[in-house]
Amino acid sequence: MEVGSIYGSYYETAKSYKGVKKKDNQDVSGTYAGFADKVIEKNSVSPKDMTLQEYKEYFKEKMNGLYTHPSQRNMNDVIDITDAAYRRMQTDPEYEKKILDAIAKNKAVNFGGYIPVIAYTRVDDTWEKCYGYTQGMKENVGYTGSTSAKGADIGHRKKARQKELLEEYLEKRAQVKQFEKKVLDEKIEKQDLSEAKEMELFKKEFYDDLSKITIHKTLNNVAINISEAGFKAMKDNPEYREKILSLLQRDLGSSLAPRNCSGVFTIGATLNEYRGDSWPVGYDSGFYARSKNSFYKKVSEKKDRQKELQEKQFKKRMQIKQFERQLFFEQ
Repeated sequence: MEVGSIYGSYYETAKSYKGVKKKDNQDVSGTYAGFADKVIEKNSVSPKDMTLQEYKEYFKEKMNGLYTHPSQRNMNDVIDITDAAYRRMQTDPEYEKKILDAIAKNKAVNFGGYIPVIAYTRVDDTWEKCYGYTQGMKENVGYTGSTSAKGADIGHRKKARQKELLEEYLEKRAQVKQFEKKVLDEKIEKQDLSEAKEMELFKKEFYDDLSKITIHKTLNNVAINISEAGFKAMKDNPEYREKILSLLQRDLGSSLAPRNCSGVFTIGATLNEYRGDSWPVGYDSGFYARSKNSFYKKVSEKKDRQKELQEKQFKKRMQIKQFERQLFFEQ
């Protein structure tokens, strides 16, 4: 329970209390301080020497002396104090003051034209056990305080709301115009494009998206084969296109450690046709055989050079064997 918010979240939206003007400019807590002094003067007995019942009456007199905002006159305010709380306050002046501070600030809240049906406060022997809440709302019949201020406040809020609505309308109108312009521009841009040109443009955009994917360093060589049916399916269905890109991002970014590999990925018209094949580098002739006409291909220059040298060495060995065979038959 926090001082000034014992009733819970209702006070977060209630009008803030800016202080009660007194002739001597004392604060709310000071309202009951003078009254308490009078009670003590009247009762020479110390609170600690009172019986529990006497202290209860003494404390209730203190609460009755607190300032109550006029807007709360018609409110059903229930303050429930346990015997354990009374006993602690009777022997602990600081705790008594803390509780009275909280009650005083709650009583000073200006609810305006609407008040809770009931306001409940629970006071116990520890601060953590204390709590409060309000329930329901009703019109504060008969309360006319701060009429001019309330009227001015309502007028200000009305104008602010009208301005807010106007700004929202202008913003939505601008968005609609921007959208209409975009649609019109796209329509003009595409009206002269044939179906083949549209597909060519789509492939270029998809190639650009593939180029942005990060490929893991263990995947030395990559090729992506896409059937025409696959292109058409992605062009007609943006969700399918995004799903394929998501799968490629996952597979191309995955580690194949401890080996370095070459991989070929195949894309068709359905997810069931999506597949990936890989070969260890050095044993990846299958990669080169299946990636000759790939839509997208990225290979390591170093590995390409090794492949080229391997092919040259293979040709030389074949030439030597052919020459040796020719000599054998000539003999």
